[in-house]
Amino acid sequence: MALVGFNIVLVGENFPIQRINAEDFQFNSQPLRQTLRVPIALNAEIPGVNLQVLPNRLQASITTVRPRAITAFAGHLADMVTSFLDLVGTRTLTAVGHNAQFTLGEPGDRARIYSELLSVDTASSILGRPLQAADVNYYVTYEGGSILRVAFLSQSDQDAIVMDFNINFDLIGGNINARSAVEKLDSSLKAMQEIANRAANNLVGKRQK
Repeated sequence: MALVGFNIVLVGENFPIQRINAEDFQFNSQPLRQTLRVPIALNAEIPGVNLQVLPNRLQASITTVRPRAITAFAGHLADMVTSFLDLVGTRTLTAVGHNAQFTLGEPGDRARIYSELLSVDTASSILGRPLQAADVNYYVTYEGGSILRVAFLSQSDQDAIVMDFNINFDLIGGNINARSAVEKLDSSLKAMQEIANRAANNLVGKRQK
């Protein structure tokens, strides 16, 4: 089980892309380098870090994870997104999302893990043929009126099952502001890690016993 990547997403309206430049952003004091600039999009990156800004969405991502630096990287990523809030404000924002992906088990574990997550026999009976794969989604209420979703993905670039996490903070109907939601990234990653650990213990651990 391993964390393979994570990101913060801001959702809103009318982000002023023309006033935003790659040099406005740093990750751990390293300036980002612009890789794309068109009227409706900005993309910038350094190795292992990517930033994409669209008129209604910003996504700041860690694409190369160092296990011993997750907390530090989460802080640097949150700081980078906070610099965006300093530039454009929070008035037009509607949601903040924290996303992460963990691998679970090994290729040979897929069928057995899915039999634990859903009734494969029932699904095959409904389909009239053997079930090849399925994506299973769990949802729970989380902090600040947010919703935590974890999807167990059967089709991915990874050899193992992927646990795809999202925590969505609703800035309109929830009871949290944008800056507080951004700052909770490290806390969100720790909660996701705990769930991934429990999944590994309950699902992968059965094979190892």
